[in-house]
Amino acid sequence: MLAGGSVVVDDEVLSWHLPVLVGMTALAACLLSTGRLRRWHGYVLLGLYVAYWVVSFAVFGEAPVEAD
Repeated sequence: MLAGGSVVVDDEVLSWHLPVLVGMTALAACLLSTGRLRRWHGYVLLGLYVAYWVVSFAVFGEAPVEAD
């Protein structure tokens, strides 16, 4: 970007990827704020992240990253 590039933000970023990642980050912050991160917390977060990737591939047919 600093060299004159541009960032393209598609509609699915604002409607799917950003809300999901903000929600998972908020959940992780809530779990960490308890001061006792348990093993099942990690399983829940990992499961949600895997589900996010599966839904992203199923609905959008591609990884949520730009490939150049």
